[in-house]
Amino acid sequence: MYTFKSRVRFSECDSSGVMTWVALINYLQDCCTMQAEDLDIGIDYLKENNMGWFLTNWDVSVIKMPCIGEEISITTWPYKFAGFIGFRNFEVKNSADEVIAYADSIWILMNLDKQAPTRLPDVMQEKYTKEPALATNDMIRKLKANEAGELALEFVVDKMYLDTNFHMNNSYYVQGAIEAAGNESFHRLAVEYKKSAQYQDVVRCMVADIEGGRQVDMVDAAGEAYAVVQLL
Repeated sequence: MYTFKSRVRFSECDSSGVMTWVALINYLQDCCTMQAEDLDIGIDYLKENNMGWFLTNWDVSVIKMPCIGEEISITTWPYKFAGFIGFRNFEVKNSADEVIAYADSIWILMNLDKQAPTRLPDVMQEKYTKEPALATNDMIRKLKANEAGELALEFVVDKMYLDTNFHMNNSYYVQGAIEAAGNESFHRLAVEYKKSAQYQDVVRCMVADIEGGRQVDMVDAAGEAYAVVQLL
């Protein structure tokens, strides 16, 4: 289990002074990245071994989004490994040690040369200490495209969107989906990443109403999905 503490910054908040969903997603992925760095199996290790972690699923629930200046702690831990797949939980707490957000996620370890999944090396299995999964785990998975979706936003992937694997950073999918859907008035976010958007790719955001919220299919010009996002 790994925890780091922070304080909600002005740059992480919306016009009402509340932390944005994009900032929350960044905290979650930063937390597991810092754990890997502290265990010496972070970005340099992955590059040296031609590997990279690719996120396939987010399921994030917010009880109360923190506001500017609030002290928060972000905790993460893996709860299961299966071949090349890692399952990881997160909790965000306020200064009173109350859980204000929690998440489940699925990651695939890829061989970057072969562009194919690769089994976790023994060193990763040894250094990552597994903990029990959250009792609230009921991940929304296998999201399917909604044919009723209408085009609400289209954008081109610029260099500033890219991560260390030269793909569009996970948080930009969330940002695009929220903008396309029109608001942030939801409490649960589910994302299934289908394929990676890369530099100069065109991302079309198709929005449809679903039970309990809205769905955004982020697709290429041919209609093939980069990601499916549900805002609930």
